[in-house]
Amino acid sequence: MRVGLTGGLIVLVSLALIDASHASIKIAEDTKNPTLRVARSGVAEIGWTTAGGRRRHAIVLRNGTVRWGTRLGARNVSRPSQSVKLPFSVVVRETPDGRLWALQAWRRLRSGPIELMFSRWRGAPMRLTLSAR
Repeated sequence: MRVGLTGGLIVLVSLALIDASHASIKIAEDTKNPTLRVARSGVAEIGWTTAGGRRRHAIVLRNGTVRWGTRLGARNVSRPSQSVKLPFSVVVRETPDGRLWALQAWRRLRSGPIELMFSRWRGAPMRLTLSAR
């Protein structure tokens, strides 16, 4: 029992220490028509339509800061990507430097809204496997 508890604590501490700029970022709830563009500088623009029909935009800076109501001022250098299979993905794009960018939509809470999440990474997506013995 002690090993299971210790292992669980190690996983929780490891997840807590992950840099927030590497985690997914919640963008909006109950969206339609999401779009994703990426500038050469690594700044991403996300667009979506609200449940009320209004078009919204935000940019995500390289450090993970979100600027709401802002548009990308540079040319989009990303292209659609089929190189990874990502659960709940609605948009997956790749930039010339090999970085991957994605929008995913899922219901995090049983009675909650469907949330639009943004993430970016290089290489294969992280895979977490848990098992109980």
